[in-house]
Amino acid sequence: METQALFENIAESIQQKIRKAERTIFIAVAWFTNKNIFDELVIRANEGCTVNLMLSNDTINKDCSIEFDELNVGTSKVYFVGDGEKELMHNKFCVIDENIVITGSYNWSYKAEKNFENIVLTSGDRSLAEQFITEFFSVFKRSVLHCAKDLA
Repeated sequence: METQALFENIAESIQQKIRKAERTIFIAVAWFTNKNIFDELVIRANEGCTVNLMLSNDTINKDCSIEFDELNVGTSKVYFVGDGEKELMHNKFCVIDENIVITGSYNWSYKAEKNFENIVLTSGDRSLAEQFITEFFSVFKRSVLHCAKDLA
């Protein structure tokens, strides 16, 4: 197991990890405006990697220049959850191939590049990866149930 804290060049580090993904990527991040990172995800999805991206359903994500539908290819999917105000999906984590966990204060946004942010990269801890994947599905299920109640 290896753990590393990063305080600089965070976007580039995330992109490097994404490039190495072979099977699955689970991402839950509140705000995502960094097109360079997004483009790496689209490349991985088009090459057969399953990418599940969960974002906060608010104007920052909805009004940014990223066409999130580009990631809805093959088995990959983008999910907008919450309402961005009272119900905010505020997680910031990524799990790659059930082996690498990226988490910290860093939103995947251009604004985060100017802030004092951090991520922790952990590789080789499958138990930790599974905990984050479980949380991904937990948030997803609560969100889907909430939407179903609104439709009733």
